[in-house]
This record gives sequence, structure tokens and C-alpha cells, in this order.
Amino acid sequence: MVRTAILGISVGVALLLLGLMSSVDRPMPLEGGTPEEQLSFFSCASSDVIDWLRSHAVPFRWAEPQQEDGFFDLAFLPEWVGQARLVGLGETTHGTHECFSMKDRLVRFLVQTMGFKLFAIEANVTKAQPLDRYLQTGEGDPEALLHGLGFWTWDTDEVLSMIRWMRSYNERLASHETPIRFLGVDMQDPFAAMDAVAEFIERTTPEAADRILSKYDFYRGFRADLRAYSALSEAKKTQCRASLQAVEAWLLAEGERLSLEPDYHESLMNAQVVRQNELYHADSPCPNIRDHFMAENALAWLGMMEPGAKMVLWAHNYHVARDWPGGVPMGHRLREALGEDYLSLGFTFYDGAFIAFVTRESGDILRLGEAQPALPPPDSYEAAFRAVEVPRFFLDLRTIRGGGSPATDWLDHPQRFRQVGAVFSPEEQESALTRASLPRVFDGLIHFQNTSASRFHVTSISAETVDLAAHSSLRNPGFEEGLEGWELSGTAPEEYVLDQDEHAPFEGTYSARLMSKEDGAGGSGNLKQFVDATAFREGRARLSAWIRTEDVVGSAALWLLVLGPKGIVSLDTMEDRPIRGTTEWTPYVIELDVPEEATLLLFGMSLDGRGTLWVDRVNLEPGEPK
Repeated sequence: MVRTAILGISVGVALLLLGLMSSVDRPMPLEGGTPEEQLSFFSCASSDVIDWLRSHAVPFRWAEPQQEDGFFDLAFLPEWVGQARLVGLGETTHGTHECFSMKDRLVRFLVQTMGFKLFAIEANVTKAQPLDRYLQTGEGDPEALLHGLGFWTWDTDEVLSMIRWMRSYNERLASHETPIRFLGVDMQDPFAAMDAVAEFIERTTPEAADRILSKYDFYRGFRADLRAYSALSEAKKTQCRASLQAVEAWLLAEGERLSLEPDYHESLMNAQVVRQNELYHADSPCPNIRDHFMAENALAWLGMMEPGAKMVLWAHNYHVARDWPGGVPMGHRLREALGEDYLSLGFTFYDGAFIAFVTRESGDILRLGEAQPALPPPDSYEAAFRAVEVPRFFLDLRTIRGGGSPATDWLDHPQRFRQVGAVFSPEEQESALTRASLPRVFDGLIHFQNTSASRFHVTSISAETVDLAAHSSLRNPGFEEGLEGWELSGTAPEEYVLDQDEHAPFEGTYSARLMSKEDGAGGSGNLKQFVDATAFREGRARLSAWIRTEDVVGSAALWLLVLGPKGIVSLDTMEDRPIRGTTEWTPYVIELDVPEEATLLLFGMSLDGRGTLWVDRVNLEPGEPK
């Protein structure tokens, strides 16, 4: 995934604080027409359905976490949660502010009132571990650690606010009390996992390190392009699989000795991730294999903790669902393993914006930014919920299953509802609709009538805090003036060297060189600059540069962001076309729309992981109109 804030950017933003329920945020009825005519516009559901929903939907007063939150409006939750040990919190998009804020509030409620101390998230197991250490010790910068998760979806003000609250909660605990843990369940980054396993074995068993860790060598060779692994013969994949599994087996066999180490269980989980990732890329016939492994990891974390430990799990609606048409989500496997000890809470909304990769019908990515979907169709669940005319409410879906009345029969029957992941195409609105029985998919539901886009977490650069006159145009495009005008940033700038290089520039005397240090790099380094967006407004910005690379293990890229008063408007980081390995001088171009409200253009080159990148002849100019 694109790591938006990995670019080391900062943009001034503020959280939108929702007030108490009032006429201001209530959906307004249509002008004119009888109540029956208005109802038929909102929903194909009958008046019996709407009446049933109005009598069973439980309004709550706000989605925003309050500093001193008595949770008086969430009094319905303890009965719904009951004795469950694992509660999955979904989200209808990966970029909705109200979903994220409400999930933060629900986490605080479950921690403070019901003893849930394990927080797990749809993020890589290994990359979540530094955040867990921060929660326990205060070690590290939470902003950088959140960037380091590698998921742009969670790199937001809402999630950062929750993490800071978690640390504050842990700081206030007595020594005998159980702190909150921050855990990942995803398995998409085997290389960070291998590096962590290597560090653990080299530290605890140096005499066996070379022999054990050599079993990772073959799979490490696919760091530049893991997709190539699936093309190997079955014999080679089987041999590689056995080597990876041998490392995990060794850690298990040495458990009696190594379990005294405080990070033994984390290392065991990292080895499990490596094994899982190989199967993920080996074209395994297992359906929804990523969800299978996320469930395996959630259950493994739960099993490693003290008896009776409770977990709250943050992921997309699909992943936490108990069932799904044509799929076997993580929540289905958790329900099989835990029975009624697993509960799934889904989210829906009627109207509002969100953040996503906006694409063409062809699948080409236009930008990462705000999207606004069409209103749900009249025969959808959301249209029925809109007719309830309550700004936000909870619904216990377990009271619907099996029907028994015309109202619950309609609600239990498969209807359409909106589901958006990380990608949204305005040209294919139907692709964002799913038909299923919500009471069969989730145990409970949170619905918002109106929503807004999540806030990418970024801090200090904004049009108000910089001298735009000094940044009216691109500076030092050929690096003939050293590094004047350019800045080194990223998640780990200390692991990179940026200098002016006179050996084989593309043209002129010099180019810029960005390279990882000899001891390797586990984060990213970025060469960046920004300019005033005024000259580009209501048109397009065209960024171009010549780039060459050497031994890039990870990825390199040219990138461009358009920033507005509320943060990122659009972005292209070459996520779908990364530069890897060794390449000769090659031209790269990015073009983005620049709307009237744009304030700054932020741009540069990035190096994620080890290797060297050279750049020359950078140019930023108005692009061709659409």
C-alpha cells in the first residue's frame, strides 16, 4: 500500500468535532409530498420495516471520543457484547472519519468498562510491534511509528489520536494492572518479518544464527518482486517452503529456553508470517487465504495471552464479517473457532465523502484522495436506514435473524448495501454494492446518515506556515547548486545519505544521489521540495525527472502530492509502477489535477529499503488540460 506520510510530509489539519444531536445534523425531509411519498423515495422497504427500525434503532449522541467520556449513550453495548472474547470492528470504507472516530470511542469503551486489553488491526504483524513497544514503554515517536505500519489507510489523525490515548492509559496503570497491547494480524511483508527473526536469533543464539538463517536466503531473493515466486516450479516452491518452516520449527523446539526472552512470542509470530506469506504467493488453492491467515494470527495472539484475555479487532467490514456472499472472510473463521465468543460489528452510511484510490473504469489509478459516491439505490438497506431519520444509531442484528414478521423478513432477506475498500471508481458505482443479508453478515451495525473523509495524519507545513513567495517555483532542478532547495525526510532519514554526485550525471555536471547506509535500511528516505500551487490551480501539474537506480531492494519512485486546506487532495507515488533493482537513466512523469482550493504541491523522489537512487533534470510545469 502507498505510505502517504512515509514521504515525511506535514500539512496543517484539524479534527472535526461533532456536537450533540441536533436539528443541524439531522437528515432533512424532502420538501413537499405526503409522508408516504417521501418514504417511497427513501426506500423500497414498507412502512412496517421503517416503523420496526425506528423502534429498534438505538441512537447515540456522538462519534467523537470525549476527553471525559461517561459513555452514557452507549449503555446498550454491555448487553450486546456479553461474554464475547473477541469483537471485530468493521468499516464500510477505508477512509471514513466517522467510522474511525467511532471505532476509537468503542475501543476506549471496551478497554475501560469491559476489560478488553488486546487491540489488533489489519496491519502487518512485524510492523505493528514497534507501536506495541511504544504503548508499553513510551519508546519512539508515535507519528513515525504509525507511518511505519505501511498502510496509508491507518495513517490518519483519528488513529494517531487513539494510539496516544492508549499510551496515556497505560502510563496511568499500576504495576499489577494489565496494559493495552497493539498487535498486527496481516502477513503481507515477509522481509520485515525475516529481518526481525534474524535479529532475535543473532542476539539469543549467535552460534546457530548462520545455519538457521541461511534457510531464508532463497525467499529473500524475491524481495524485488514477490510476484515472480508464483511462476516457480512446484518442486522449487516445496523446497523453499520446507526451509521457511524449518526456522519456525526451530523456534518452537527451542521454546523452553527462548521463552524467557521478552520478545520470544513476537519472534515466533514473525516466523509464522514468513511461512504464511510463502503460501500466499505460491498460488495456494485455499480460498481467501489472506483472511485465513489473519484469523490464524488473531487466534495465535489470543492464545499467547493470559487466560480470559479479550481482543478488539479493527479491519474492513468484509474481513470482520461472519459470512459473505462468495467469500470466506476472517470473521467467518473466527466464528468457527470461537463460536458466540466472536462478535462482528459492521458500519454503513447513507451519504458522505471518504478517502480511496480513485480509479477509471479500466482500473487505472487517477489519485489517492477524497471521493463522493452516488446515493444508495432506493431498494438498499441504507435507504431504509435513511428513512429512520436519526443521525447515527446502533442496531442489534441478532434480533432480526429468522424473520417472523413482514418487517424482519425484509431485513433478513438479502438486500443491497454499499461496500468500498481502498479503491473506488466513480464510473462503476454498481461495483461498490453488495447484496447480502446484513443480519447474516454482522451481529450488530453502526449506521451514519452523513459522513466525511478521514484525515491523513500530517503536521506542520501548510500555506499559512511557510513563505510562499520563497517557494513560487521549482528550485535547483539539475542539482548544479548542490542540494539547495531540497530536503531529506522519510520514516528513517538517518539511515540514508543524500549528496551531490559528479559521476555520470544525466546532463550537466552533477546529479543528486540518495542511498541507504552500509548497515541497511528498514524504513524510507525521501528527497523533497514544495511550491505554491497558485499557478497550477484549475489545471494540471506535470512532474518529470530522470532517474537511475542500483540494487534497489524494496522500491524507488517519483511522487507528487496536491495539498489543500484540509490536507491531501490527490496523490501519485507510483504505487502501481515501482522502480526496483538496477536501471539506467529513465524518464518518469506524473500528472495530477490541481483544483481551485489547492494550496501547495509537494513532490520528490523516494527510496524504500536498501539501494541507491540518482535523479537529474527535475521539471514541474502546468500539464496538458484534460
